[in-house]
Amino acid sequence: VGTGCVNLATRPPNATRDARIACLKEERGLAAEFIRNLFSVLYEVYSSSAGPSVRYKCLRALLRMVYFANGALLREVLKNQLVSSHIAGMMASNDLRIVVGALQ
Repeated sequence: VGTGCVNLATRPPNATRDARIACLKEERGLAAEFIRNLFSVLYEVYSSSAGPSVRYKCLRALLRMVYFANGALLREVLKNQLVSSHIAGMMASNDLRIVVGALQ
């Protein structure tokens, strides 16, 4: 029974790469514009949503954006967000997925 996760260390070398990831890596300007436009929207949805599944999916998307953003872009999109208070709230969550997201 599979878990649905792919371990990058054990993936066969001939496995096809994800076209979305390739696009984000090759088109840095497009990726930056994407992050600028969607980060605050997803952050607001995460902050105002009570449903754990919506919050978790927003958190996953936000973490992916952080991964692909450079330092200057992160400063730009985070300057108007109260991230530290949200991280503190996430650390107090009973949902371990949220706590792990806060640590990441």
